Amino acid sequence: GHWNTVAYVSHCGNNGQFEALYHGVPVICLPVYDDQFYNGLQVEYKGLGITMNFRTFKPEDLTKNIIRIVTEPSFLENVRKGSMMLKSHREELDEVIVTWVEHVIEH
Repeated sequence: GHWNTVAYVSHCGNNGQFEALYHGVPVICLPVYDDQFYNGLQVEYKGLGITMNFRTFKPEDLTKNIIRIVTEPSFLENVRKGSMMLKSHREELDEVIVTWVEHVIEH
């Protein structure tokens, strides 16, 4: 992520939400399909961003919510905590991947 990014507007697919969390950026979710609705609920429940209805939102609502997630300290605090947690497990994940690749090669 670019260091100037202060908010991320997304359909809230798995990749996008984890990228935003990894980089410590609050999210505006506009879910469109399937798991995106659940992801949006989780983002909002955990205080990582705001979920909006993509069929009914107005541009001024989007602007208002972007300003909100950028100015209310709780959003930034929550995504920074989440980012630290996600990054702290990176080495563990790398080890798991290597272990399973080696296992598949051996068998």
